[in-house]
Amino acid sequence: MTNPFATKAGSFIWGLLLTACVMTFSACNDDDDDNSVVTPTTLNTTDKNIIDQAAYANRSEIEMGQLALTKSTDSVIRNFAQMMITHHTSAQASLDSVAGKYSYSLPTGLDSTSQKMKDSLTAITVDSVFSREYILGQRDAHAQVRSKLEAYQNGTGQNNDVKAYVSKTLPVVINHETEADTIISQRGYVQ
Repeated sequence: MTNPFATKAGSFIWGLLLTACVMTFSACNDDDDDNSVVTPTTLNTTDKNIIDQAAYANRSEIEMGQLALTKSTDSVIRNFAQMMITHHTSAQASLDSVAGKYSYSLPTGLDSTSQKMKDSLTAITVDSVFSREYILGQRDAHAQVRSKLEAYQNGTGQNNDVKAYVSKTLPVVINHETEADTIISQRGYVQ
């Protein structure tokens, strides 16, 4: 039996096969660290869940803020409420843009928890009691949203537009939570 590599033709063919294998492996193991990121063209379940929750939160903050403007005479509470309306209207516009890009329909109205809170606040007739309950609720609501946004950042969300929305929104939510805490401390409110 003759050695296939003994001939020049056999060695040449073997060399071509070896070169092809090395080139194929190199192409598959591209390690050029160009850091390019492909934006997914869909929303996965985690992405949809967080933008649904954000939509409910934005609508809740807008409606609660509007309610506070009609029920509270406390200028600090009214200023906070106006900030909620302004910031969450802007956040919702950004969220609408993200959802629209993927032809995703966001929920409208309030979720059941926010509706119960709104009903409870609406029933309060004493200005100082309303102001206290409103700002305590704001702190708690923002803490919950912060927790959800942080969980998303550490989870399985894939869509870069949603990730950018969360990254942009999270510091604002943290700021709102901190401002509510400051008002609570200044007023001496306790739960």
